Amino acid sequence: MPQAPLEVFPLVLVVAKKPTPTPFGRRLRQMREAAGLSLMQLGEMTGMNWTAIRRLELSPAANPTLATLQKLATALNCTPADLIPSQSD
Repeated sequence: MPQAPLEVFPLVLVVAKKPTPTPFGRRLRQMREAAGLSLMQLGEMTGMNWTAIRRLELSPAANPTLATLQKLATALNCTPADLIPSQSD
């Protein structure tokens, strides 16, 4: 008995677009790395989940609360204002 021919489906490759972080996210990552901290270490110091910090660093919609800014600033030994980039950054 002859077999039916196999159907061929085209392969579609989806490439995820790399997120564009906000100036705040770039500043946060810069300060975390300058302090020599991993995401997990900063998470432990702030009581935040490391994935939440990662989202703040990478998300184009990062919008931390004042309480979050304070936690991050305390852990990074800076002021909350230091985490907010100026217009020229």
